[in-house]
Amino acid sequence: MIRGLIIGRFQPPHLGHLKIIQSVLKECDELVIVIAAAQSSFSVKNPFTAGERLLMMRTMLENNNIDLRKVWLIPAQDVYDNDIWVHHILRLIPPVDKIYGNNPFIKLLWQRFGYEMISTEMFDRKLFEGRQIRLNMANGIAIDDIIDITVMNILQKIDAENRLKSLYYTDSESSGEPTSNITK
Repeated sequence: MIRGLIIGRFQPPHLGHLKIIQSVLKECDELVIVIAAAQSSFSVKNPFTAGERLLMMRTMLENNNIDLRKVWLIPAQDVYDNDIWVHHILRLIPPVDKIYGNNPFIKLLWQRFGYEMISTEMFDRKLFEGRQIRLNMANGIAIDDIIDITVMNILQKIDAENRLKSLYYTDSESSGEPTSNITK
């Protein structure tokens, strides 16, 4: 049995994530998906709680006929010490054989522990970019062509658009980012 690993914040999970997951599951018998930054929520970078992201991810996978018996969804708090970050992740997950991702720095960290990181296909990165998706949501720009319908339902239920509008306004005041990015 081959078990793979993907780590992401999934703020929110989108169809690009889904395509990567489907692709990895063609190579692996099981997939561990770590929901990173589990302690972070209600900020522009991390607007959704770990529980909301777990729910969004699970419903998206179910809606797309992914066998959840083959998927481990594990929330992980960030550790702000790069020397122990991989060890922190490894102690939270079952043993894995393959690590998937595209971040060169994260690749370097895994290599120090003897793991090879396998690059995943980038599915229209400009379209499937979390920061832009969140900004579009805050501006009321439709995202239903890049977000699974079940995730859209959850985003509507938690009033994500208004949450993001509030967060962009609040964060921009404290971080110096211009508020003009948000349509009032």
